[in-house]
Amino acid sequence: MYEGTVQSLIYTDVKSDNVVVEYRLQPNGEVDISRVNLADPESAAKVRNGEHITGIQVGNVMWRSPEAQAGIGITKASDVFSFGIVCIHAVLRLHIFGFDREKLVEGVEPEVEVLERMISYFGPVPLGLLEHIDNDQWCLALMTLNRSFSKDKPRRPFALWVEEDFPNLDSNLKRFVGRMMNLDPAKRATVDELLEDPWWD
Repeated sequence: MYEGTVQSLIYTDVKSDNVVVEYRLQPNGEVDISRVNLADPESAAKVRNGEHITGIQVGNVMWRSPEAQAGIGITKASDVFSFGIVCIHAVLRLHIFGFDREKLVEGVEPEVEVLERMISYFGPVPLGLLEHIDNDQWCLALMTLNRSFSKDKPRRPFALWVEEDFPNLDSNLKRFVGRMMNLDPAKRATVDELLEDPWWD
């Protein structure tokens, strides 16, 4: 994910369109991947370790982490969340937070649509996310969305999705993706931890 870059870069725009894969198709039909890089490196921001980006929403709304939706406290963990979305898209062929802007309910901002789905699939909203964002307006919005689910409008936790509905979604993939999609940035796996994950074997 970060090949050829320094550890202090936050890419800010991880999405399927920006992932470039070099591969070779073997005679037996297997795919041999030799290299994976991120395109559009000009969207990356160099920060000192422990610093973050605040005050701007970066990246595409459908591929952003919850903190990036707020434009507050964007770190390398935000890129990890976006990479989780890429994994879901690549393996399940599902754009989990994709939407048609013309079909949005009038007055509903795209960020709200995406955050509601994030909470539905990977919630509820953890205290760690609220502390990370530390903004009254955004915390109120997140908690309002968190309370919007009910018996008539239940959450759809990703952990309960089944392979019958989503081919290729086995327990190992759910575990791997779950490490990236934690709504609390402090609890997401790091890039190094993900590279050591047995899912790649």
